[in-house]
Amino acid sequence: MKPAAKPAVLTVDQIDKSDHHYDLFLSDSDEYHFTDTIIVQKAGRDYRIVDGFEIINAGLPDHYQFPAVCFPENASVLTILRTLVETRVKKCPLFPIETARVFQMIRDNGISDIDLMEILFPVLGLKADTMLIDRYLQLLFLTKPIVTYLIKKNASVKTWLFITKFTRDDQSDLHDLIRLRPTLSVFEEIVSSLYEIQKRESLTQKELLTQMQWTTLLTDENLEPKERIRQIRNAVFRRRFPLLSTHRENVEKTLRRISLPENAGIHYDDTFEKKELQLHWLLNTETDIDKMRNFYTDDAIQKIQLLLDTL
Repeated sequence: MKPAAKPAVLTVDQIDKSDHHYDLFLSDSDEYHFTDTIIVQKAGRDYRIVDGFEIINAGLPDHYQFPAVCFPENASVLTILRTLVETRVKKCPLFPIETARVFQMIRDNGISDIDLMEILFPVLGLKADTMLIDRYLQLLFLTKPIVTYLIKKNASVKTWLFITKFTRDDQSDLHDLIRLRPTLSVFEEIVSSLYEIQKRESLTQKELLTQMQWTTLLTDENLEPKERIRQIRNAVFRRRFPLLSTHRENVEKTLRRISLPENAGIHYDDTFEKKELQLHWLLNTETDIDKMRNFYTDDAIQKIQLLLDTL
């Protein structure tokens, strides 16, 4: 019969504060609440924390008593990790890097991938595929700035796994971009385009970024961060989609020939899948209405038609 965890009441001085064997997670609360139940394991004369490391930094006196769930010393790593993961996912989903750390601990303890998959995959909501284990383990090679960014942006598992296609050296080239704090969607667009360009042109990332003047664009202190992001995004787009980029530039050139009032805007599908224009007007006053009425001259209509033909 497998040893089971049992409830216990412990004091702070019974905890080995130096033992971080199960400190696998990045999402611990900074504060300890007296209603929290700490999970521990007997370790010699003391207890090691399994879940609830925030109690260590709570500034509690040594004699402070707290409720705990205690695993015996001979409890298996897989049994403890299953309880730990079940406890964590009830609070919030694991970050992919946390899942990778759990997998690494299981591998380090000589537990088979089959056992890992059968015991933990259902808890984690993963499909039954042992190849996922190695893919997750690649996350452990991501640089700290990238891990921090992906956590802050709550990136999808797909994005986490995609970044593992980049070597650590190549990842470091992305740090200048991250420092500008792009939105996640813009970051995903840029890095996926860089990857596709490298494959298509058989270039190393260093060669590609040098050709694109990547560092110069991203570190130009004369430009606001948003403008630097816009310029590098456009440069990457032009390199990945040269024909589409040229077409877009021609459309923008034609659009600039139309003298729009400040309360008007013309929008088009910049993927050019739809050949249509949308004219938007902001109407708050009679003057706004007069501007709309006066805009539709024969010359303006001809230019709009030319723009439509250019799409």
